[in-house]
This record gives sequence, C-alpha cells and structure tokens, in this order.
Amino acid sequence: MTVITTETIVFFGIFLGCLFRTFAPVIQDMRKGPNFKWDHRYSVTAVTSFLIALVSAFIGFAGYLIPTNLGTGFRLFILCFVYGVGLNSTINEAASWFRPAT
Repeated sequence: MTVITTETIVFFGIFLGCLFRTFAPVIQDMRKGPNFKWDHRYSVTAVTSFLIALVSAFIGFAGYLIPTNLGTGFRLFILCFVYGVGLNSTINEAASWFRPAT
C-alpha cells in the first residue's frame, strides 16, 4: 500500500494546474475544427511549456503554505490545482509584457 503525503498532493496539484493552464488553449484549438494540424513547432513549444510549468510548480511549492483544515486530500488537490492555474497565468501575463509588440 502506498501512502501519498500532503506535500505530494500539493506539488502535483500545482504542477497539473500549471500544465492545464499552459495546454488549455492548444486543446481548445484542436477541438474547434477538424482542420487542425500538428506542427513540429508545437512540439518544441510543448517541451518548453512543460519545463516552465515544472519550474513554476517548484517555485510555487516552495512558497505555498499548506492548509491543515481542509479535511480531504481531494479538496487540497483542487485548491492547489487552482493555485497552479493562477500562478501560470501570472507568469504568462508577466512574460507578455516583455515581448515586443507586433
């Protein structure tokens, strides 16, 4: 029997939240039309986004105070998932400030 620690739930909640926020627009594009074609540039972007999500999760996990009054691991996971989505959105928004305007 494997015991999942609270820290594991928190880390994976944050990490999967970051991944979801990163790949949600691509998934929406894939669902919109049958004309979507996978380009190899997406592969490079996907690997880069995965690494950014991993680094974001490590940074977010280091500064996250784990609440003790949530009761279940599922509630903790959902809370951390939403935290990860917000963290990645903030990082994406900050990065857009430094991109040149087109």
